[in-house]
Amino acid sequence: MGLRKPPQPSWAINSAVDALLKKEMDFCRKENRAHGIFKENGQEYIKPFNHKDLEIWQNPFTGIQFFDKEHNFLLYGGVDDVMEDSNGKLVVIDFKATAKKADILDTTDVWNNGESYKRQLEIYNWLFKKNEFPVSEKGYLLYYNGDASKPHLGKEMYFRRTLIPFLLDTSWIDPIISEMHSCLQKDEIPESKP
Repeated sequence: MGLRKPPQPSWAINSAVDALLKKEMDFCRKENRAHGIFKENGQEYIKPFNHKDLEIWQNPFTGIQFFDKEHNFLLYGGVDDVMEDSNGKLVVIDFKATAKKADILDTTDVWNNGESYKRQLEIYNWLFKKNEFPVSEKGYLLYYNGDASKPHLGKEMYFRRTLIPFLLDTSWIDPIISEMHSCLQKDEIPESKP
């Protein structure tokens, strides 16, 4: 019929924050030191992880992968970055950017109380476990909140940043994968669940 899907709005500022944070983390990785946000939170022992596959893991089209032979699923996720704690355990981190009047201080200040973002971090954590990496039970959102309180914009946008910790639980993932597989084997479309 010649109809095309309407374009989605771009996330240009979010993408720019993401790209700049990755550059900052790479600089810290090269210097073998913690990023300032971890220092500000008394966690200078958490440093960017150095691995030959990091660029692959960060690519949204490849990501860190696990092939589940039992269900014939290739599961993957493109991480923003991976840190390493003083015990050699990997710590997943995801970057978020927004512009809210109120400060973002903890999970209650983000959409859905951070539950969706927590699940995202848990999937990444699970993928690293499945690839036999030692992982921390903690993950983080690094939130950059655009500061509109300045009298004018000029040529710079200011942000307030917050590191939000999550205690990660990956025990729900394997059962969900089995449920997904079972659902795909059915001849009838299942009823929707709100």
